[in-house]
Amino acid sequence: MTVLEKLALIQDELKAPKSQFNKFAGYHYRNQEDILEAVKPLLKKYGVVMTVSDEIKQIGDRYYVMATAGIRDLETGQLVSTSAFAREDQEKKGMDLSQLTGATSSYARKYALNGLFLIDDTEDADSKDNRVVQTPSVAPIKPVAPLQTPKVETVSQAPVSPLANEINGHMKSYETFDGGLLKAPTFNCADCNAVVTEKVFKFSSERLGRPMCFNCQNKAKGTN
Repeated sequence: MTVLEKLALIQDELKAPKSQFNKFAGYHYRNQEDILEAVKPLLKKYGVVMTVSDEIKQIGDRYYVMATAGIRDLETGQLVSTSAFAREDQEKKGMDLSQLTGATSSYARKYALNGLFLIDDTEDADSKDNRVVQTPSVAPIKPVAPLQTPKVETVSQAPVSPLANEINGHMKSYETFDGGLLKAPTFNCADCNAVVTEKVFKFSSERLGRPMCFNCQNKAKGTN
């Protein structure tokens, strides 16, 4: 049996439970120790030995930990391995530099083991609080101007004389309709209601104090 055939059997039989709990996000996950604990009996069963190693790589101005996990057949010496990278943070609250490198190494080793044994861990965010709070963008609410009550200006009117009130009372509308035809205004005598001309209407109103036809004017003059 080749080392690849043994690896295929290990991949099929390996059960690595998620025994860790992320208190920040409320879910279970597995770490490097969980995988190693689960795979050790299978290594003995199929006569292979596993090694996990680290190497520091500098890319640009950042440092990466490259972890390599592999199994070697004790009978043939054949080796199969996979590698994974993890970048060191420039700083992490509560950790010194050695702790920071160790945490990065554990992360890289875990994913090297995932690749070697086909462990699907893509939905895990490990033990860190990786939650991103999405704040919905809300368009600013424009202030609504208060309703303006329209100002009503009061136009002062000159007082109307008693004579003008009387004249208006005897004048008919300038715009009266009869069968759709516009009629000219009419003027009436205040005593007998006879129709008079506008000139007579105004003359008698000014001289006698009220609009009167000629007959009523003569009667008024005879009385006086």
